[in-house]
Amino acid sequence: MSLTRTVTALLLGTAILASGTMTAMAQSSGAEALASIDSDHDGSLSTKEIAKAARAHFRALDPDADGTLDLKEAGKIGITKSELSRSDLDKDGTIDEKEFIAIVLRRFHKVNKDSDKTIDAAELDTPAGQALLQLIK
Repeated sequence: MSLTRTVTALLLGTAILASGTMTAMAQSSGAEALASIDSDHDGSLSTKEIAKAARAHFRALDPDADGTLDLKEAGKIGITKSELSRSDLDKDGTIDEKEFIAIVLRRFHKVNKDSDKTIDAAELDTPAGQALLQLIK
């Protein structure tokens, strides 16, 4: 194998490994998230606990402290343009905290497949659970 092919193969392999590592780092395990958010320590998250975490995260995501998230700010945590548009009740191109909580609760209900009104670690480990965690952690 030529030196060029060897170097190319090594660079490609490194890029693939780094990509997988970054994806794993971006995700939080359901158990880790549960431990940090479960204020009543019952092993599950209620809508009240989720909303409390979401409010705190919303404030952290609002760097200009204007009480809203625009598409650029919301996009950083996986809120799509269509999701923002659906939730933007006053049609000002941004979502306020109340509109943000509505998105969070919609995602909560998608995760809560067993309809028991709580989410456990296994549910947080699903793709829908990870999408919810983007909004609250």
